[in-house]
Amino acid sequence: MNTTAQPIEKAKLDLLAANADAKKFKDILGEFDAKQLKAIQEFFWDFIIKESKTTPTKFTPKHIIEALEPTSKYQQRARCREPLGYCTISMCVRINPECAVKRITGIMLALRPFIETIVTARPEILSGNYLQEQASLPALLPPKSTPAVKEEPLPSSARIIKEAGNNAASTAPAASAPAALPESSASDAKEDPHGQTAAAQIKEKFEKYRPKLWEMVEFDGLDHAFIMTKAGHVVQTASSSRSEFEKMAKILSEEIASVIEQGDAASFHPLLTVTKEFKKGVLAIRSLGNDIYLVGTSETVLPGKIHSLIVRLGELLKIEMSIAEKTQAKPQA
Repeated sequence: MNTTAQPIEKAKLDLLAANADAKKFKDILGEFDAKQLKAIQEFFWDFIIKESKTTPTKFTPKHIIEALEPTSKYQQRARCREPLGYCTISMCVRINPECAVKRITGIMLALRPFIETIVTARPEILSGNYLQEQASLPALLPPKSTPAVKEEPLPSSARIIKEAGNNAASTAPAASAPAALPESSASDAKEDPHGQTAAAQIKEKFEKYRPKLWEMVEFDGLDHAFIMTKAGHVVQTASSSRSEFEKMAKILSEEIASVIEQGDAASFHPLLTVTKEFKKGVLAIRSLGNDIYLVGTSETVLPGKIHSLIVRLGELLKIEMSIAEKTQAKPQA
């Protein structure tokens, strides 16, 4: 197997060139170990989302997730002994690399038709500056885990690609829903005769964190991930299915206020994390500070895991927001 970064970068280009040849595509994947395949898979996931934006058929994370074998079915087929929801690439790369190789190879084979569609629409990807730019990218991307997919019938990649081309709007994920205004911006909106200025400002502020929310859905096993204000306004969302985020946020707003009140009564403050376990799933809330909260729900991630997951993801998001604010606050030279 290859052990250096350069062959991994070359493999990305070889896989692009072999997009129409399933056998050759699979043979190339067979040259790499679990850790290397993980980097390759993450690259092509981002490639499909990014590069399809300039093609007639635009793919969303939802299109990709629908093409993958549901995690629970893979666990059953692989006779995995881990509990449902614990099938993650990041973990298995370390503790069961042989299984991880099979899992990632299967994901990559499901991604190949998407890659073929993009390259067919944009043949220039196989030559010139694009290849040179990709060759200079880091081989290993930040660690992520495999997407947790709901237990649903598995459609073919070809069918999903066809549906995306025929009706991209109808298959767009719920994350495209417009963000609501927080209370602090309500008065500004009233002064705007078109009601657009404040909405655009708040959406722009949180737009940069949308990819992070999608990573939570795609790789960390959440069904829904969204950012909301204490007052119950949704500012950004990511989801594997359509959901009434505004209704959910209003109810959670009351829950947050109630938990804060309970904490105050016991002299416990500020509120950090709330985890709620139900028969069919788990919901977790993590404070990001300044009356902003990260909410995650999942039907497959176990209660103990989602608590640590929402804490870790919340802290990562909080750090990103802090860095962005400090960068904006720096005086211009």
